[in-house]
Amino acid sequence: MATEKRQPHNTAAHSLRLTPLERAYGLLARIAFGGAQNWERLAGASRAELRSRRGFVPETEGPTLWFHGASAGEMSAAVALDEMLHQRGCAFRSVYTATNRAGVEYIERTAPRTPVATLAPWDVGTTLSRAFARWRPRMIFLIETELWPRLIYEA
Repeated sequence: MATEKRQPHNTAAHSLRLTPLERAYGLLARIAFGGAQNWERLAGASRAELRSRRGFVPETEGPTLWFHGASAGEMSAAVALDEMLHQRGCAFRSVYTATNRAGVEYIERTAPRTPVATLAPWDVGTTLSRAFARWRPRMIFLIETELWPRLIYEA
């Protein structure tokens, strides 16, 4: 008698279903961010910047909190929040992503500890999955009004 092999059921993947609009966004995002990747390459982005945009972000160890913002203004608020949490006894590794170089440069100049600071991965499922797999953040702080829907969905 042949037995049927069953695949394990991933309840998390099946509990959240994408709407047609979200699926359309996913398709259009791949096209748009693929074009943006090519534009950044032509504009002189470094190899490390291009890799981080594809989700190949530096790995971290231990509990990680992810702070995400658009630019230097949001990163200023992120550093203040990071400091407040550390002063209250929270122990974690900080990772910061910004949508532009000004935000990353701000973190590199002002963060009191040595955090990971990189350009935000493109808002595409595969790139975000890579970043989540490397960082496994315990929390994500979205400090901006320019929220990327796939980032929120993946979180």
